[in-house]
Amino acid sequence: NISLDKVKKWMMNDDAPDIMIKLAERLIIFQPLNNPNQIIKDSCNREQVLSLINDMPAIKNGANIFKTVLIDSDLKKLLEIAEYMKSEILDALNNNELQKASISFIDLQRLLLLEHPAVDRLLDQASYYIGSHFRKIIESFQTLCNFEKFDQAEDILVQLKEGNKYFVDIDEVIKINMRSEHLNEMKTRFNERLKKEELFEEAQNQAVNFRLLLEKQKDENLKRLQEQEIKHNIMKKEMQENMENAIRAHSRIEAELKEEKNERILQKMEEMNHKQSNVTQDTIDIEKALLEIEYDNKLKQAEKEKNILLKQQQEENIKRELEMKRIQDEADEKIRKIESRQEEKMKEQEALQAAVLKRMESEKIAAEAKEKKAIEMNEKLIKQEKKNEEVRRE
Repeated sequence: NISLDKVKKWMMNDDAPDIMIKLAERLIIFQPLNNPNQIIKDSCNREQVLSLINDMPAIKNGANIFKTVLIDSDLKKLLEIAEYMKSEILDALNNNELQKASISFIDLQRLLLLEHPAVDRLLDQASYYIGSHFRKIIESFQTLCNFEKFDQAEDILVQLKEGNKYFVDIDEVIKINMRSEHLNEMKTRFNERLKKEELFEEAQNQAVNFRLLLEKQKDENLKRLQEQEIKHNIMKKEMQENMENAIRAHSRIEAELKEEKNERILQKMEEMNHKQSNVTQDTIDIEKALLEIEYDNKLKQAEKEKNILLKQQQEENIKRELEMKRIQDEADEKIRKIESRQEEKMKEQEALQAAVLKRMESEKIAAEAKEKKAIEMNEKLIKQEKKNEEVRRE
């Protein structure tokens, strides 16, 4: 006695909601066994059902239609979980536990399936902190390379390689091959300079071309000081850019938090309106105030993190300025010593020249005296011979 028409009428009774009416209009009855003795009127066999399905229009944005809808309590719990994951990542990075930070970051990425802006924001924050962590390490690496502390730079390069191992896309920031090449190039230049300095040291013990070699050494030190000044200016520019990026990133985070707060307040108001028979205005105000407090605390935390980061950058700037001043003082001291040695050598050479001239003058005087004595002796001999000759004649 069952027929498609009867089922539709049963669904479309007077109390049926609109959705049931719409469903009834598209209702079909499928008989999978297709038993000829039990045919339901207006039913469809397998081929007819497949044909109807194929003729249906495709669903657009299926993920948005079928995704889970989160109520305020669900969203609050989700945010707590995501915030906890983010804090785990930060703690692990601060303790240099890169593998643990990587695992927590992958876990946080899995929440992207929920397609919620809050998860996107927290993941964006975590990505920014990871990038900032490695950028800070890279800045230390560059500083150590520029100040020629290669053993410490090698240790940091190991950390960067470890980070490259645990974080898939971090090489866009680290550029490990470029860092390794840069370190090797700096070491090569350092060794070449050491060889030159050794040659200078050897040359300092020799009189030949000593002043010329000292001038070359002085020029090398001035050139190195100029290079350090250029590198220092580049580092200052990079650090300024990093500070500006940090400020922009935190401004974006604050804007996202404010937008998220407004969305949650709106969502909470909508939920309260659906339950308005059981909810008083005081309850609505309390819930709204709690959300305001929650997000005010998050904004304060974001501001605190920004200030900490800026303070760290400023301290690093001061540290580098002091290191640069130390290098400049060392270079100035080297140049002063070179100039002092040049002056000493010039005095030595002048003293040597004076001694040689004095010796030559003494030898000349002695030679002249000897020659005069010889002339006098010769004259005496001549006189004596004349006397003897006169005596013989007599």
